[in-house]
Amino acid sequence: MQGLLRANGITMTKKQLAMSQNGDLAMNVTPEVAGQLRRAGLINDSQYGAIAGGGSARFSFADNDLLVSSSTGFTRSARSDTSTRFEAGKQAGPDTIEHFLGGGAEGKAAMAHWLKGGFEMDRQGNWRLKPQVADTLERDVQAIMAQTGWSRNITRRAEDSTTMGTDVGLSVSASAQRGSSKGGGKGSSASLSGGAGGSLGFAGSDRGTTSENADATLDIVNYDVRGAVASAERAASRSPNPEQAFTRVLSDQLLGDRGLRNRYLENADSARGTADITGPLTSIEQSSVLGSGRFSDDLANGPFDGDPKFKERRDK
Repeated sequence: MQGLLRANGITMTKKQLAMSQNGDLAMNVTPEVAGQLRRAGLINDSQYGAIAGGGSARFSFADNDLLVSSSTGFTRSARSDTSTRFEAGKQAGPDTIEHFLGGGAEGKAAMAHWLKGGFEMDRQGNWRLKPQVADTLERDVQAIMAQTGWSRNITRRAEDSTTMGTDVGLSVSASAQRGSSKGGGKGSSASLSGGAGGSLGFAGSDRGTTSENADATLDIVNYDVRGAVASAERAASRSPNPEQAFTRVLSDQLLGDRGLRNRYLENADSARGTADITGPLTSIEQSSVLGSGRFSDDLANGPFDGDPKFKERRDK
């Protein structure tokens, strides 16, 4: 520090320099200098051990050059391959994996190098991907397949419904009737009639319904991707170079001539049309909307369309 200041025409003593830093002085020193600091009594044995291992020292001085405190720090950082190389968004991703698998021999070699350390051996002596590597790889490959725009799902549903009810009814009824008539001579008659009735009734109803539903959904893309990864893992299980065998088979499964990506693109092309013999007119309109975004009878310059003149480029 003194030499740097002196080279720029600034002269400060050691005391002035130390006090201008509020008495604090931090240094990264070599083990040899750390030994001199220990012999001078500025650091103790434990501090010397920390500095000698690659640490740093910090000293605080009072106004009378008295050492009032000293401290040492030692830190060492390292990066784990399993937490950086095989975690999504760190060292690889969908675009990188696609570049590796579709990059010919050089790309496959890079993919095999990326997979080093990503396999473990089970008790039967078979190689298999570590769970974190498998999950990350399947997620990246599924993102590659999603770029084809072809996605399918199977949904199943089962319903069970039960209805229970109780009906209670009670009715009591009684009726009595009596009548008589008496006829006399010509031009005279007599009649007598009587009746009685009664009714008692009760009705009750109780209804209850229970319902149970079960749903299951299968993601076809996820299923196909896991199948491709499983095939590659099966090929690498007994190989002396599991990284190379896995990369070769996975590349064929995904990006080969009959790989998943080409099959998905072909399926998407075949599914794009809307031809339907049962509804020809509707099919024509659907095809027109898919192809141009407009109906087939939409006028090119209709009365309610916008005015494109001011948007046209005019070369001066």
